[in-house]
Amino acid sequence: MKPGEVKELLLAEHGRYCENCHYPKDGDPLDVHHCLIHTSKRYADILTHRVNCALICRTCHRNGIVNGFEFRVRFLHKQLERYGYWEVRAWFDHLPEKLQITNGWIREELK
Repeated sequence: MKPGEVKELLLAEHGRYCENCHYPKDGDPLDVHHCLIHTSKRYADILTHRVNCALICRTCHRNGIVNGFEFRVRFLHKQLERYGYWEVRAWFDHLPEKLQITNGWIREELK
């Protein structure tokens, strides 16, 4: 999925709210942020997925708090509530083995 497509999907599902500060962002731009696993050109298509992405306001995106481990764990648990264990697990299991190994903390959280 392309960032523009996932952004439209997230806007439709969750509205114009920042996933970190939770304030409505009616006029402010929101960025698509890869929360659980940061994207790379090689894996962009499979990492740009609603399970992995959130809408983040520019202020929160710039301050870097959304890159911290605590935010990632909270975000994973929120995604489990939203989409259910099996959808999150299916997304993770679909990733290349290299990404699963380097992000083993997700597997541990899914146990």
